[in-house]
Amino acid sequence: MLILENIKIAFRSIKSNLLRSLLTILIITVGITALVGILTAIDVMLNSLNSNFSSIGTNSFKIRPSYEKDIIHVRTWTEVYKKSASLRKYEFFNQNQELLAKAETVYVCIDATSLRPVKIPENVLSFYM
Repeated sequence: MLILENIKIAFRSIKSNLLRSLLTILIITVGITALVGILTAIDVMLNSLNSNFSSIGTNSFKIRPSYEKDIIHVRTWTEVYKKSASLRKYEFFNQNQELLAKAETVYVCIDATSLRPVKIPENVLSFYM
């Protein structure tokens, strides 16, 4: 009997303060919607980062710490030659010959006037072969 009476008192209170009750419901709804929106945005960003990093491959992104006075050695070479592009690879080592980072860059030969890709000139290719 006590529970039924408490429920009646609660409904009477809601009815007598209808505007306050509606505003409370509105604030709770907006808060839940904002929380769901923020969590969805974070999930989308994480999925985007994961897909971007997985697209470059598992061996393409490796970083180790280096410090201010460390001597860094860089090894670089060109590996793949296509008609207008080449793949340049880099490895960064510290003085103990520990691999700090790996990277790769795609170089594209661009015509200076048309700003379009062109075939790599033979005299440039001869430096790399």
